[in-house]
This record gives sequence, C-alpha cells and structure tokens, in this order.
Amino acid sequence: MDNYLDEELEFLPDRIVVKSDKTQVMMSWEEPLMRTMAEIVAMRRGDILEIGFGMGISSKAVASLNPRSQTIIEAHPQIIERAEKWACSRAKTQILPGKWQDILPTLGSYDGILFDVFGGLGQREAFFSELKKHLRPGGFATLWLADDQEIRPELAAVLRAQGYSWNYRKVVAIPPPDCTYSRSNLFFIPAIH
Repeated sequence: MDNYLDEELEFLPDRIVVKSDKTQVMMSWEEPLMRTMAEIVAMRRGDILEIGFGMGISSKAVASLNPRSQTIIEAHPQIIERAEKWACSRAKTQILPGKWQDILPTLGSYDGILFDVFGGLGQREAFFSELKKHLRPGGFATLWLADDQEIRPELAAVLRAQGYSWNYRKVVAIPPPDCTYSRSNLFFIPAIH
C-alpha cells in the first residue's frame, strides 16, 4: 500500500486496519512473536532501537525487560500519537516521529535493533545495509519474517557482507481464520549477531 501513511487507521481491540479497505496492519495474535523479538534485542539490557510501534506489543515487551534506553521510530501519524501517549510516563523511552529512512542517519549505535514496519518486505535490504553503523559489537537485531522460514537470499547477502550471522527461534502463534497476511502457525524469528 503505497499511501499507507496518508490512510486513516481504525483501532479495534485485537487489530489495526486501514479504515477505507480494512487492510490488516497488525493483530494481537502476534504477541508471542513480538515478545520473542523483544527478548532477542534486549538480551544485553542496553540501548534498544525499534523501527515501528504498531500496537505497541513489542515495545511493551522490551520495556518490561528494563533496557537502559528504548528509542522507537514510528511513521504513521495516528500510531505516533498512541506511541507518544504510551511513552510519556516512561523516562527511558523516546519516540521519534517520522520515516526510518530520514531518522536513522541521525542516530548512533544500539545494543539491540528490532525492525517491524507495515509493508516492510521491500525495505529490509535498505534498512539492514545500515546495520553495521548502528548495531554495537555483541548486539542483536531481529525482524518480522512473516511466513518465511528463513531470511530471504537478498537480505542474507546484505547481512553476510557486513559479517553477520544468525540463528532462529521457533515460535508457535495462531492467526485467526480471517487473518489475510499470515497462514502459518510456526514462525521463525532470527537473532542476527
């Protein structure tokens, strides 16, 4: 969806959808996946960078692990508003409104980086080509692979070229029957290091 940032979103108890056509943005069934992603990036309890807030599931999981700091980049105006409201009472959490493409070059390095944005498949290589600049030695990164059981070859090449390797954590999560973006119930979450 090319104009996602201009679309009005609808926030339901178990999901976020685009109001005009009901395109599913995120759903609550992803909680086990987001928790695992948070555990990966917060292993060192250091400074964490998250790209995408969505329903705040991974952000809440990261915060519960008590990192030194938590920086969240979010681009959608309605989600920014919700993220800022969530973060206002958290002294260690900072929300950076805007596109990661504009903000990332202004940032330093982190101990953990989580990448999960709506429509992110086409952005993966560009984002992770900058990983060496922003992930501290000994740090971990992860991303949402959707139903893929491994990192796609194009992204794998980008990561290997920077000296990274990865292993996977398998996570069971059950999407509801009406979920249009996932059909799997076994997911592979990469721990990139």
